Amino acid sequence: MNYNLLGKTKKQVYERMERKPDQMEDDLWSYIVDTSWMVQKTTLHIEFEDDRAVYLSVKVTYKWR
Repeated sequence: MNYNLLGKTKKQVYERMERKPDQMEDDLWSYIVDTSWMVQKTTLHIEFEDDRAVYLSVKVTYKWR
């Protein structure tokens, strides 16, 4: 997963991701980028400073039944 988002403005991130974030706060956006049949969810978190993406993190979560 390489979106090349660091240093991009919020507008550029929105255009590159081609949709609104699943969660949007002023300086933290989150996109669900993958889900699987094993109830796995991969979320990309993007932190902004001065309208630029400065930190990216990926979180994988599992839900056990």
